[in-house]
Amino acid sequence: MLLHPKRNGPERPAMVLLAVLVIVVLLALAAYQYSDLMLSEYKAVVNAHRAVQSKAWADSGIHYAAGVISNPDVVAGLNGNIFDNPDAFSQVAVGDEGKTLGRFTLIAAPDSESGSNSWRCGFTDEAGKINVNAFMKRDPTGKQLYDALLKLPNVTQEIAAGIVDWLDADSDPRKEGAENDYYSAAQLPYRCKNGPIDTIGELLLVKGINREVLYGNDLNGTGIQDADETADETLGFTRGLSAYLTVYSREPNTDKQGQALAYVNETDLQAYYEKLASGVSEDMAKFLILYRQYGASNSSGQQQSMTATISVLGGLVLSSKKTTTTKTIKGNLGAWQPDFNKKANQKISSFFDLVNAQVSIPGKTTKDDRGRTTTGPSTVYDSPLKDKSVQRELFAKLFEHVTIFEEADIPARINVNTAPREVLLAIPGISETDVEAILAQRPTYSSTSTPDPVYDTPAWLLTEANLKTDTLKKLEKYVTTKSQVYRVQAL
Repeated sequence: MLLHPKRNGPERPAMVLLAVLVIVVLLALAAYQYSDLMLSEYKAVVNAHRAVQSKAWADSGIHYAAGVISNPDVVAGLNGNIFDNPDAFSQVAVGDEGKTLGRFTLIAAPDSESGSNSWRCGFTDEAGKINVNAFMKRDPTGKQLYDALLKLPNVTQEIAAGIVDWLDADSDPRKEGAENDYYSAAQLPYRCKNGPIDTIGELLLVKGINREVLYGNDLNGTGIQDADETADETLGFTRGLSAYLTVYSREPNTDKQGQALAYVNETDLQAYYEKLASGVSEDMAKFLILYRQYGASNSSGQQQSMTATISVLGGLVLSSKKTTTTKTIKGNLGAWQPDFNKKANQKISSFFDLVNAQVSIPGKTTKDDRGRTTTGPSTVYDSPLKDKSVQRELFAKLFEHVTIFEEADIPARINVNTAPREVLLAIPGISETDVEAILAQRPTYSSTSTPDPVYDTPAWLLTEANLKTDTLKKLEKYVTTKSQVYRVQAL
């Protein structure tokens, strides 16, 4: 028999239980939402932490690159190959006390000559591009820059004229160019700069130039076509003008150690001679003194016969004329002593003028007791650079220690060792045949051996590429083999 306790009072419905259940559910949902928010926050913090880490590792790559490029010994240890060297610049570990925390890779756009579509591991040389400000400094009329721009891929007359008008000092628009009248009529008016630009990005303000013209299809600057980068139907994948133009290259007028080079037209001949004799060679120093004092000569330099020499030296003149002039004799630079009191009247405008040069010193004029004058033989001195056996080494030394420029900073020239074909073809005074000779002889990006020291100076354009001296005289103020500024991207 079951007994039920007696209930007192009226029966109550189960509302409290339902309310409790609802509250529990709401609390569970709130807890779930809170947990989800905390998880999302945790993921965001982790991602932010990883992003900061990644940027720090990339920054490490920039500092690493600066350390490499500022130390000649490190560059030499890489055999001079800082342009395509995966062993040195790919997946470089960043760690703490032996623990690898992350890695970075230094990347650069592909070498246009290699035909590769994958990035290089290394640096991009800004001296391998056309410095538009430097071109305008050398030729304020803008003609040389205009002609050079027209030789670059996909550059129209409108683009070339627009760039030159933006840079030149005047307000006169070229044909298809633009000055203040054009830019002030824009929807958001602005003025033409009419001066040097600070970044290549400024060219986006120039008539006829947009992002596609300046940067091509390469949105992230890697130099290769990524999945989100669409190639043009006609032109294909391009890197635009930014692959060929720069404002960042610099060329201080110094040697590898940062010391000022000897100016070839120095007025203090004795100090000038001492610098050249110790840095280049004594004979070359003497010849430069002679060249500066007497200028170049077209004399044959043939050796005079012994009979004629004796006749002149003895004052015997076998002629009824009052003045007798004899042939020239060949001089010996080793035996000649410089006369530093004689003023230097001749300036040297190109080192390539010295290659086949010779200098003639007039013979002395004497008068005998009958009043007849006799002029002795002129002495001709050949340039030491004529000697093919020493030309390669001696000419390189001349470029290493002497300069034809007087200013401390040369308007940045183009490095013929690193410039792509398109830039080389745009250099004033160069032919396609010359470009092919340069490309065939210069060191390659990915060489595993150290380049011959001759490539450290433009002397190799004569001794290795065999370009004509007349051509090299025109190129000298536009080309160099030095680089001071490099572009690098750290991934």
